[in-house]
Amino acid sequence: MLPIAFISADKKEIESFVDSYIKSNKLRSHQVFHIQPSDKEISIDQIRMIKKITSFTHSEKLLFIIYDFHRASIEAQNASLKILEEKTSKTHFILIYENESAMIPTIASRVKLIHDKKQEGVNLKKQEEAKKILQLIETKGMAILGENAVTGIKKDEAINFIDSVITYFHKEPLKNYAHIPILKRAIQLRGLLTYNNINTQLVIDNLLIFITKQIKIES
Repeated sequence: MLPIAFISADKKEIESFVDSYIKSNKLRSHQVFHIQPSDKEISIDQIRMIKKITSFTHSEKLLFIIYDFHRASIEAQNASLKILEEKTSKTHFILIYENESAMIPTIASRVKLIHDKKQEGVNLKKQEEAKKILQLIETKGMAILGENAVTGIKKDEAINFIDSVITYFHKEPLKNYAHIPILKRAIQLRGLLTYNNINTQLVIDNLLIFITKQIKIES
């Protein structure tokens, strides 16, 4: 079973999902580890603690629930990869994310994404939006840069568009590992656009050119 990444900003939805998972897997309290951010982030030391626990031989199932994993340091996220890869059938993980855009591609390719009910509807819409753009890329190639849908775009619209691309390609890594570079570039550009005074159109053009080239490589 793949580790689960549950996407939700709603505490009740998170609590309900976790409770349901615990009950359906018939886990008792001593088998469940609730890990909250320490000093506002999930630290490397917390990941090392999990690794230490999982290194011992155990006959019972263990469940590690890591809350606010979007606050995990890059060091902690990278350290968690080995744990996720080496997990056994008796070791379960639920990573709680407020927003899947914070998920690094290498983790996205190793987890099963589950959204709460509110997010699922939003994400379906985002996937459709991204699919239309991708269809334009496949038929028009670089000529897409002149399309009205991607020119004169405002910053908030650009962030929403990049989120649509991220949502779409988060569904794809397990089917096509060649899509991981696109996911990685989209997350990188989203961060640049969000936290820096950078030209919005240049960011979108950069992403579209990268996707176009990547699609050509795949074909």
